[in-house]
Amino acid sequence: MVLSFVGLFGVLSPDIVNGQEFASLECQADGTTGINLSWSLVNPADQPAFFEITNSNQPQTAVVPGNVTSWTIPGDCTQDVICIIAADAAGNPIQTLCCGSCGETVQGLGCIASPGSPGLVSLEWSNSDAYTGITISVNGTDVVSLMGNMTSYQITDLNLGCNTVCVTPQIGATILASVCCEVWGGFPPCEPTISCTESSNSTVDITWGTPAWTCNGSSYGCINFQQVIITVSSFFGEFTYLPAEFSSSFSLGGFDLDSYAYTICLQVVGSADEYCCTVGCILCPVPTNPPVEYRRGDPTDDGTVDLGDVIKTLGYLFQNASVECIRSADVNDDGGVDVSDVINLLSYLFLDGPEPAPPFSECGVDETEDELDCEESTSCI
Repeated sequence: MVLSFVGLFGVLSPDIVNGQEFASLECQADGTTGINLSWSLVNPADQPAFFEITNSNQPQTAVVPGNVTSWTIPGDCTQDVICIIAADAAGNPIQTLCCGSCGETVQGLGCIASPGSPGLVSLEWSNSDAYTGITISVNGTDVVSLMGNMTSYQITDLNLGCNTVCVTPQIGATILASVCCEVWGGFPPCEPTISCTESSNSTVDITWGTPAWTCNGSSYGCINFQQVIITVSSFFGEFTYLPAEFSSSFSLGGFDLDSYAYTICLQVVGSADEYCCTVGCILCPVPTNPPVEYRRGDPTDDGTVDLGDVIKTLGYLFQNASVECIRSADVNDDGGVDVSDVINLLSYLFLDGPEPAPPFSECGVDETEDELDCEESTSCI
């Protein structure tokens, strides 16, 4: 494309001698390091004495005869302003016209990322001139050189993040202005962040979010924080909390951070993934479950000691019957359950024999260390 500028810098002399007046002036790159000029007059038969040609970035001037209508001078027509002055025989200027920016760069660059293919972007543009070549660059690095008539290209390996993609046309040795766009490459990381801050020995401030990326005016992310669930796990059990919708922080109290460790987990509603942090006394020994209180001689766990407990113990010994608190069947507290416990219990019930070992008269814990277990005793709760 050739740009014409008529009267860009105005007329140096308002008087038109002998009716002379430029009809046009055109500047065009010659494909190397020069500028091709061509011009015409309103009345070609009435020529000026000579033309003086100046370049805004060159100290030299050229003087050509008045019958010449084209000339080539050194320069870069994308940066230089070229002026031609028509003069009469006495050297008086008749009229001056100037031109510049002879090459026009590409127009309408579009960068279209493919959501399903990370790193893939399609480029499209329109050419405004007859280019000899086009260069595609990403983040300042040239990635490919194309023929000058190309108007599209596809990049398949964009880096993760916001990339600056530029299309730079060229006419000969003259490099025209680059046209650029920003486009996201790759899938944004989806893992949110969670932070747990101990504001006191009993209070934890919880904040969460996801890194924010902005590229070409668009925000990128893949976590919807409309509603989250917070779960606190510790020795005391698991407790669930539901912060307000669209919130990004939550404060919880009731902790004993000097004595226990707590795991706080964030889960986005609709997602199975959890993101956790740990607070409290991380190196403190984990407390064991407190011993279960029970009544010895009451394997039926009904709160009384009777013949039913004898039958329950026999069922355990000979029919694999289950007993929730097997310690209660160890009547003589010898660390095992066998026929001797049945005999001792029958003796107590019917022969006025000794009562079972403690705890018997009331619920309590067994002070004797042995391998027998007591998972539950509902009658002693």
